[in-house]
Amino acid sequence: GSMADYTLSSRDCFQAYRSRKGSAQIRAFQESTCASTATIAFGNVVQLDGASTGDAMRVVRCSSGTGTAPLLLGGIVGVAAQASTSDGSTTGINTYTNRQLSVWLADKDTEFKAPTRDVIRASAIGLGCEINWDSTLNINVVAIASTTGDARFVISDILPATNGDTGGYVIGRFHSSAVAAAVAL
Repeated sequence: GSMADYTLSSRDCFQAYRSRKGSAQIRAFQESTCASTATIAFGNVVQLDGASTGDAMRVVRCSSGTGTAPLLLGGIVGVAAQASTSDGSTTGINTYTNRQLSVWLADKDTEFKAPTRDVIRASAIGLGCEINWDSTLNINVVAIASTTGDARFVISDILPATNGDTGGYVIGRFHSSAVAAAVAL
């Protein structure tokens, strides 16, 4: 078949794709404080907020960890299964049950569909990839041409009829060493 070019939009985001458990596990985490421009959107990769001990189990989106590409993330918990309704302030945050956000867990059983701008090839299966942040579209993207030390996502499959396409989605799991201990059980 002919190769396709796919241009990503703000609606192209990480999503749970399949799980060995039947359906992807969802767990609620409390959102951390952040700038109002950094609140969590549906499909954003989220990580524990390591900024302070009090926020140790609160989550932030994976874009502000280093602010550069690649995002050298640790403490990934998964992908936001809903958008935040918060403004990022401290309002209500002292009550743990407030500002809970549903997250598809980045466990060893769950594969995610992840957007990429790169050429999709079957030969990329098994490759460790970078996770980058597109601040224009407000989405995380996978960079297939990445170096070993930056690997945060491992490609496990490609979608039918996408081999050779430029841009689209790859299937994979979060690299176990980048996933928070609370999730990687």
